[in-house]
Formats: sequence, C-alpha cells, structure tokens
Amino acid sequence: MDIKKHEWSYVQHPDIPAVVVDNWYTPKELELVWKQLDFFTQKNAMERAEASSSVARKPETNEAKGRNARIWLDNYFTRDGNMYNIISNSLAYKLNKSFISLLSNCSEQFRNFVTTNTNTSFVSYYENNDEYDYHFDLSMFTMLIWLYKTPKKFKGGNFCFRKKDRKIELKNNRMLLFPSYLEHKVTKLFMKNSKKNNGRYTITHFFNYNTAI
Repeated sequence: MDIKKHEWSYVQHPDIPAVVVDNWYTPKELELVWKQLDFFTQKNAMERAEASSSVARKPETNEAKGRNARIWLDNYFTRDGNMYNIISNSLAYKLNKSFISLLSNCSEQFRNFVTTNTNTSFVSYYENNDEYDYHFDLSMFTMLIWLYKTPKKFKGGNFCFRKKDRKIELKNNRMLLFPSYLEHKVTKLFMKNSKKNNGRYTITHFFNYNTAI
C-alpha cells in the first residue's frame, strides 16, 4: 500500500522521537474496527486495569497508575479464531516498505524498528474519571491509535510525554509511534454519559525483537 494513495499525513516532532500519522485507518477499515470495539464493550469483555497484575503501579503505594478498561487481543482470540482479529490483522500490511521508508527519514531512534519481529496488541477504553499516570512500556516501540465517536462527547483524556512536558493533540484516527522508554501519560477524562461507549479508545501495539524467532 502506497502512503500517498492512502492519503496519510505525518509529523515528526523535532524535540521528541515521536511520529504522528493522521487518517491511519481507511474508512472501510474504520467501519470494521468499530464493529469489533463495540462488540468488546457490549459484551463486557474488557477488564479494569486496576485489577490487572500487568498494569504499572506506584512503588510507594502499589496503587495502579492506570484507570481504564482493556482487553489483550492475543489472549482473547484463539489460534483458530485469529482470523476474526480485525484490529491485529489490519496492522500487517501497513508495516510495509513505504512505512519503513517514512520512519527512516525521521529520528535516528527509529532505525532499528525494522528489526522488530513480534508485536502484542490490546485495546483500552477510557470513560469518566479514567486516566493513566506517567509510565514507560516494556517494549522497543509503542504504537497508539486513538479513536472516539464523533462529535466528541468528553473532555480531557489528553496524551502527554514527560520529556519537555509535550502534549500530543488527541485526534480521532490518529496514530502515534515512539520508543517505549519515553514516559507518557493520559490525563483524566470527563464525560456525562458513560453508557453509550462515547469515551476514548486506544489501540496499542507493542513491538519487540524476539531472538527465538
């Protein structure tokens, strides 16, 4: 898939190794992805991050840094059922030569993205009073895709890097890629109606290099 045909626009932040790509999903992809997101939330398939052993915690209190609902796609879908994993399957053809070329023209810290050979994926959902305090991820690169139903029915839920206190504007269908060691957070979200899945969705892909492959 050619970047120009897909009408991607991207921005490299000059003072932080981060790449932003807008219009990440095509309209057809968005339709399919939303069906899967709605299914997860309607079936209550997501667990609260506070109850998970994998969520980052504050060392002084052991309190979870994250308040949201989420689901690990690799755990939810069986090997036979992975053909229905729309979100993860849509990623493969996007990581093509055009995308790698885009990264090669950005920060030097993206040069080894091409060496990654595994990724894990999960979906998180933020509604009223949800947030995620500063933390870093245990992977080489983190990719986030932000989605919400338009018009937006909440306030807050902004993304910030601790470095230079940099805020990345929250936009629907926006992708953000950065080295996972960068500390980041999601500010508290405020909304009046949490019953219609009108909050903030984040699709997360963690990229790593596995020597066993």
